[in-house]
Formats: sequence, C-alpha cells, structure tokens
Amino acid sequence: MFAFDLEFLILYTLLFLFCWWLYFGYLIFIFVHTSLFTKNMVQPLLTEKQLPSITVIVPTFNEESVIKQKIENLLMLHYPKNKLTISFCDGGSTDDTLPIIAPYAGKTNNIKLVHAPDRGKIQQLNYALSSTSSEIIVVSDADAFLSPHALRVIACLLSNKKTGVVGLSSEPIHAIKEEAYFWNQQNRLRLAESNFYSPLYVIATCYAFQRDLIKRFPDDVIADDIYMSFCAIRKGYKTVYTNQATVTEMRSPTTTSELFTHKARKTNALLRELFRYFTVFLHAKTRWQIIFFTRFFQATLGPILSFLFILIFVYLLFTSITKLLPLLTFGLLSLTYLLIRPNAFRGFWLKLKMFLFIHLILYYCLATYLFYRQTSIYKKVK
Repeated sequence: MFAFDLEFLILYTLLFLFCWWLYFGYLIFIFVHTSLFTKNMVQPLLTEKQLPSITVIVPTFNEESVIKQKIENLLMLHYPKNKLTISFCDGGSTDDTLPIIAPYAGKTNNIKLVHAPDRGKIQQLNYALSSTSSEIIVVSDADAFLSPHALRVIACLLSNKKTGVVGLSSEPIHAIKEEAYFWNQQNRLRLAESNFYSPLYVIATCYAFQRDLIKRFPDDVIADDIYMSFCAIRKGYKTVYTNQATVTEMRSPTTTSELFTHKARKTNALLRELFRYFTVFLHAKTRWQIIFFTRFFQATLGPILSFLFILIFVYLLFTSITKLLPLLTFGLLSLTYLLIRPNAFRGFWLKLKMFLFIHLILYYCLATYLFYRQTSIYKKVK
C-alpha cells in the first residue's frame, strides 16, 4: 500500500510539474527574463545610402474591398522609391482587384502586377520569388496596413546578419473581443520570446526575411510565417519580433464560429510545422529548445495531460480523506496565477473563456490531424 501511494505521489507530482511549466512556469520564466534583461531590438538607423533594396510581395485574390487602401498604405511608407518594389502577385481574381491595381502599376515603375499561373498563397509567393532579386523580401497580406516607418525598422533589424526574419506586432480591428485579447497576449509573449532568444514564429499578415534565406517554399507548406521562422533557426539565423513597427489587420473574425474556423485552420498548420521540425531541433541551441519544445508540448501533449490532471484532481478532491494534496495543488496554482497576473480578476471570465476555447480547438485539431486536409487556398474572413 505504501509503495503504491509513493508511486502515485511521484506520478502526480511529475504530472503537476509538467502542466505547471507549460501553463505557468514558462510564462514566469520568459517575462521575468524580459523584465530583467530587456534589450533594444532596433539597430542604429541606416543612412539612405545604406538602406537595402526591398520587395514587398502582396498575394491577392478577389481583394477589391481592401486593395485600394492597401496600395495607398504602401505608397505612404517612408522608404526610398528607387530601393522599393511593390509586387502584387494575383492568383486569378474575378472581381475588380486587377482593374484597381492596373492604373497604379502603369504610373510608376516600382509597382508591378504579376499574374501567377496557380492560385494559393504559397504558389503565388513562389512565383513572385522566382523573379525577385531584392536583398529583403517583405510578405504582406492585402488586408494588412503597415505603420509609416515599418520598412525602415525592418531594414535596420535585418542589417544584423544574425537576423534572418522580422515580424511586426499585429493588431486586428473590427474583431470580437476574444480575438483582440488573444493577439494582445500573443504580442506580449512573442516580444518576450524575441528578447530571450527568438519567437516561435511571426505573423502572416506581415513579415520580412533575408532574400538568400530560401529560394522557394515547399509545396506542402500551409503557414508560410511559421515555416519561415523555423527555416531561419535551422539555418543559424534568429527571428526578431518587434513593436517598433506595427501592422493592422483589417479583416478579423467577428463571430465565434468564424473565430473557431480561423483558429482551427491556423492550429492545424502549426502542428504540421511543429512535427516537421521536431527532430531537426533536437540539437538546436538550448534557448531555442526551451521555446520550441515548451510550445510544442503546449500544443500536443499539454491539452491531453492537463485534462488527465484535472480528472485526477477532481477525483482526489472528492475521495481523499485529508484533502491535503488537492488543496495544496489549488493553492500553488492560485499563487502562481496571481504572480503572473497581479490584476488576475480583471477580465477573468474572458481569460477563462479563451483558455477553454483554445483548448477546445487543440482537442479538435489533435483528433482530426490525420484527416484534416487543407492547402494555402482558403476562404477569407470578411
């Protein structure tokens, strides 16, 4: 009986520590490191002569609702026109996207309209990359509006040859509060990861990379932002996530149903890249392994083992004679939560709702992973 109790206690403790690290310990570690060792990510400003050539690739397909504002946003960016090329790579739009772009492409040499033979973001990016020789590539969605100095910030960060990819803090507008909360937390976490070593990945709405990093994306890639970040690490570069420049996403989920579909698609793509690179990063630098494998287990074993832990906790709560173990567990978790969030009870129900919502998506994606098939062609959020 004693041996069984001791074994159970050891297994329970290990399960608790594993879940505690995934949901609490990692956040404490990353944010404490940031508060103690915050560093300035932006390199010294480059002179106009030092600024590298940049090509902004905008994959388009039926974007008539946002494309005019996108063009105007890009034209207002503070960057030398002789070093900037804007390439709209269309995948066969059937609305007024092309007639809107065409006059701009006809007026200036640095705006190009390219017709890709195949539809799909990855196919369109590969087609545009095949004829691009700029030193820096910026990939930006048609509904993503950049802050005025975004390209200069990107150029400065990528002037550090140890940096391969740069991502910008993202802010969705017209989104439901759950999506806005999600991105607020994601921006904080990725900035902290960037300060520690390198964020898990950047955001597809807008990111940039050194042109010589890749020639083309593999055809089976769904999430170009995730693949690009992992590719940089594999080749010895770092990824930098910055709030010195921002991107505003004009189209975001406005209903819970849209949010679920959107997150399920992104989560499935994330799982694909996590599994692709799992063995590659077994011999990566220690700081990157802390980030990668923690986030890997957050998306895979974490949801399963946390559910098992909750079942055991409830069982102990109702069957244990002393209640000491479940009460001690609850006390440690509560203390940790308060340590991470001093204003823990402000917006508590929204935080709890998003925690459960994200886990529901993870359970769904894990259960359907072998059967869930998607390409880089998908229905956009209106």
